[in-house]
Amino acid sequence: MTRKFGARAGWVLGLAAALGVGLLAGRATFAPPPVAETELPVATQTVAEATVGSSVTLPVTVRWMTHPLAAGSTSGMVTSIVLDGATEVAAGDMLFAVNLRPVIAAEGATPAFRALAQGVRGDDVAQLQSFLTEAGFFTGEASGVFGASTAAAVRNWQRSLGLERTGVVLSGDLVFIESLPARVVLAENVVVGSVVSPGQAILSMLGEAPEFTAIISSGMQQAVIPPTGATVTVDAPDGTVWEAVVIGSERDDWGGTTLFLEGPTGGPVCGVRCDLVEFTGHDIMLTGQSITVPEFTGPALPHAAVGTAADGTRFVVVEGGVRRPVTVLAADASRLIVDGVTVGEVVQLFAATDDVSHGANDD
Repeated sequence: MTRKFGARAGWVLGLAAALGVGLLAGRATFAPPPVAETELPVATQTVAEATVGSSVTLPVTVRWMTHPLAAGSTSGMVTSIVLDGATEVAAGDMLFAVNLRPVIAAEGATPAFRALAQGVRGDDVAQLQSFLTEAGFFTGEASGVFGASTAAAVRNWQRSLGLERTGVVLSGDLVFIESLPARVVLAENVVVGSVVSPGQAILSMLGEAPEFTAIISSGMQQAVIPPTGATVTVDAPDGTVWEAVVIGSERDDWGGTTLFLEGPTGGPVCGVRCDLVEFTGHDIMLTGQSITVPEFTGPALPHAAVGTAADGTRFVVVEGGVRRPVTVLAADASRLIVDGVTVGEVVQLFAATDDVSHGANDD
């Protein structure tokens, strides 16, 4: 027994020694060779003078608002039309003819709703008398009482139009418009040969100036939306440029934004040249532009060259790894204009300290 045990123990020890040698040999075989440590060069940037700034192009919608005039009181077929598109008319101007009888523009807030003859009283009579006075046919007071002198004036006016001298103004002879002169337009469905009837809206009056809006779709970056008070330049139809100001905005249900524009002094964007905006019955599209970052020239660096410390101060790292405080004067998407460095100076990129961030706070 003792001899067998000794032989077995010797065998075990020999096996263990062989395994130990094998492990040492394996480590020597598979261990990677040592690599010599090398110091990477620090990335740098040379300060250069540059101009930063950006703008956004905006689609500008121009819309003439129309206000339907009081429904006509005439009945019959349109036999001729004088108006050509949106036309400026004054008191006494013929608008169109129904059954060969001219329909004339006059000023007044009360619509023509009845025939006016001797003995009738009311505001519509006073409007008629004012109209006849301006036309040179009536010299009395606009009292609102249709008397003999008013009837005589009406007959003289009818003679000037080539009408039968009845002294009675039919309900369809005049269209009272609140303020004249004004630009008016016929309804699209009113043409020569059309049949019109009392209560039908035949005419509309254009506003004094078109409305200008800029639409920013939901697909555009919301960061580029010009704020209230921002300036927008609009390319006018004649090649000139109109200046506008954003006076407000409104979000729509689809995530877009509508900017409302007016002229720099509060008037229309088109100023005194709104005649350049043709009335077509549809919106007119123009091109606008708004500066989102004003142009600024000075020593420029990429965002990665300027660090922001934990306390919010800005700095660069110059030769020798020295931090230098700087002030960012302007910025765009790729560069900063920096006060505190000089053109030609070299600064490090990505200043490596634990309390530094880069570019996150650039305005």
